[in-house]
Amino acid sequence: MILNKGTYGYRNAHRIRNILILLVIAAVIAAQILAGRLIGGNLRILFTFTGILCVLPLANVASPTIAMAKYSTPPVTDYDKVQEYADRGLILYDLIFTTKDSVFPADFCVIRDGAAVILSPVRPAAKTALKQHLESCLRNEALRVHAGICTDMEEFQRALSVLPPCAEVTEKMQRTEELFLNLSY
Repeated sequence: MILNKGTYGYRNAHRIRNILILLVIAAVIAAQILAGRLIGGNLRILFTFTGILCVLPLANVASPTIAMAKYSTPPVTDYDKVQEYADRGLILYDLIFTTKDSVFPADFCVIRDGAAVILSPVRPAAKTALKQHLESCLRNEALRVHAGICTDMEEFQRALSVLPPCAEVTEKMQRTEELFLNLSY
């Protein structure tokens, strides 16, 4: 089953998919190098060379997989808690925002017209960096949306509980959702 970015369970499914891709590429590399050893002659050089070239795609899949390895899908109990607030706006799950320097998990994100409330279990310094990064990206897209970052589930639930139900999904909310999905790995 293929899960799309922003759906619950995406991180775990994506990790499994990438690990399978890594195993297939590693098997192809090993097969090429072994075939070159067995065949010998001029073909040995060709098979070894193609095996070495296949290491580049392996590295392209391995590096983000290793960087994201410590982030998994939040527990189902947290998912159930967030579902109680489904009427508060658009909900995205299992996002991982990346910058040149950092990786920021966003377990849950509720998007409203003019605001986004994000649960990201990061350190306080990283919380500020994530907020600045998201608000900069939102400004670049001409979206006036305030990004509120919560670092634990209780704080996130308190923030959602004071919000009134969202009457309709606006174009601004859809554009914010699209931006967050594009920013996420």
